[in-house]
Amino acid sequence: MVPEWNQNFEKALEKDNGRGKLSVLPVMINSFGLSYSFSSILMLVVSVLQFANPQIVNLLIDFVESDDPNWKGYIFPYTFDFGYSPTVYLGISTPCSSLW
Repeated sequence: MVPEWNQNFEKALEKDNGRGKLSVLPVMINSFGLSYSFSSILMLVVSVLQFANPQIVNLLIDFVESDDPNWKGYIFPYTFDFGYSPTVYLGISTPCSSLW
């Protein structure tokens, strides 16, 4: 990461030509933009899945009380597991999970 930062920072310094108006934001975007974007998208997906899990539990409770086909009963636990698998396997914690 440091060599990539240095390379982008040197390019920005050359582009600035000593005017003293160098901004670090474009250097940060060029250096870390792809990995930051990927992690932001992953966190968004994890947050959406965590908010969807209570709805899946409600669907599972409704299924137990109904006479729907059995295959629906198998879908809900797998969907519930899919919702928590990124947090378990990737070790991701969200601001909401740190409150507990």
